[in-house]
Amino acid sequence: MIAQTIKKAFPICETNACLQEISHYFETKIIDIENSKCKITLGQNFHFLAKNPNQIELYFLAFDKCVLFDNDNIGKGRADFALISNSEFSIIEIKDTFRNRNAHKTTVNKQLEDTLIYFIENQAILESQKRILIQCWSYKPTRPASTSKQNSYKYFFDLYNAELLEGNSKIYK
Repeated sequence: MIAQTIKKAFPICETNACLQEISHYFETKIIDIENSKCKITLGQNFHFLAKNPNQIELYFLAFDKCVLFDNDNIGKGRADFALISNSEFSIIEIKDTFRNRNAHKTTVNKQLEDTLIYFIENQAILESQKRILIQCWSYKPTRPASTSKQNSYKYFFDLYNAELLEGNSKIYK
């Protein structure tokens, strides 16, 4: 059902190979390659780790430079990819930087919000799915939004019923 919903919302997924089932992996490493779409990697260098210990139905959707390209949706931000299960729809934006994190937070939040709106408008998110937005700083462990980000956390929760997290991994159960 997940794959059909995504393919219906974004028919380009099949042509561009944007959607991949990753249910059979206990761990999936994802890397954001500059000027390319995010990809699954087997290497030691990666930005985000999706853990799937129970091997539930789980899909990886490359979004930036796969579903939408740089000249699409002008003026709107877009996140890098999504991880989708029956119960959760996670939208992830990777910032592979050690400097100026505070300067990036506003941009990251806009990218996450614009992507969430795009998914909602295209009916890609089911009402039953929990909405999760993840700011991925590749060197930072997963955790709830810090106290300094509580305004952003409240904003996303109140407006979109979405949970804001930051980190470089997530467990899907």
